[in-house]
Amino acid sequence: MPTQCGIVSSITGVRRSCRLRDGDCLPSSIKQLSAVFLYKYTFCIQDLCLCAYVSAWFSPTSYLRPALKQLTERSDVIRRYSSFSGQFRRMEAFRNAVRKVVSRSSDDQQLDCALMASVQKQLTEVADAVTSVWPLAELSDLERRECAKTSVVRRFPARSIVYDDDRNSNEGNAYFVLEGRCTCMQRLRVRKTTVNGRNRFALIRDHNGDGQSHLDTQRNVQTVYMKMSNLRPGSVFGLGERRSGRMVIATADVKCLLVPLSFLAKHNGSNIWGRTVCSLDGTNPTAEQSFRKFVVENRWEEYKKSLADDLFRKRRP
Repeated sequence: MPTQCGIVSSITGVRRSCRLRDGDCLPSSIKQLSAVFLYKYTFCIQDLCLCAYVSAWFSPTSYLRPALKQLTERSDVIRRYSSFSGQFRRMEAFRNAVRKVVSRSSDDQQLDCALMASVQKQLTEVADAVTSVWPLAELSDLERRECAKTSVVRRFPARSIVYDDDRNSNEGNAYFVLEGRCTCMQRLRVRKTTVNGRNRFALIRDHNGDGQSHLDTQRNVQTVYMKMSNLRPGSVFGLGERRSGRMVIATADVKCLLVPLSFLAKHNGSNIWGRTVCSLDGTNPTAEQSFRKFVVENRWEEYKKSLADDLFRKRRP
């Protein structure tokens, strides 16, 4: 039976051979390593772990797997001959790590490659979108990289809802239109009444302070949508402008860049985003202005209908 010193020298020799030989000699070194361990020469577990790590570093995976499988199957030998709990824990952790590497199939590796390619494609797409938006393109390379990590590109099919105030009010993202066209709509809740044969309309706000009950408020109530503006590539919305009851609907296939408001607030040179919000509030009509437009259009439709009825009535014999 060899002595402990001989075992140490054998393990050290295997370790040195793993370091000095080229790739063609590595399989024989690994065979020596597994043979040393299988002969139950486990007095120096720490040196054996170091030797296995060196072999794993310099050896291809296809050469390393058979030997590592044999190493991981000898837990009974480790428990029998190892009297040092710290060394046993290190060897047990090494066995678990090797088992995970060996058990990985080629399908898992292909899946990892596909996922890496998909993630890289998404990051490239977001980075290109960031450089296409004028205020963001003026940022430094580090700031644009940070913006690309926190932003996302989304696509919306035609006739779909891109943004809804009731659904996306707490989202905290600004929308930059990259491709396609959108229509901004104002949602109004209107109560219709008839007085002396004429229709009367009243705008229902979120907080009803006229003392009526909930049932009275819901009676003869209808929801109407008024067109506010058209959004084309280069437009932005969701920066914090007045948007109560507003919706953005895609009239064609739309691609938008979603940037967190926290990032825009952090990079707000010359208060550009604050000035953009003021410009949007000044150009977009309010809910009251949209309601007055709805009333005028409704009265015009009633007038045209009554005028047409009078003309047809006069032509009858």
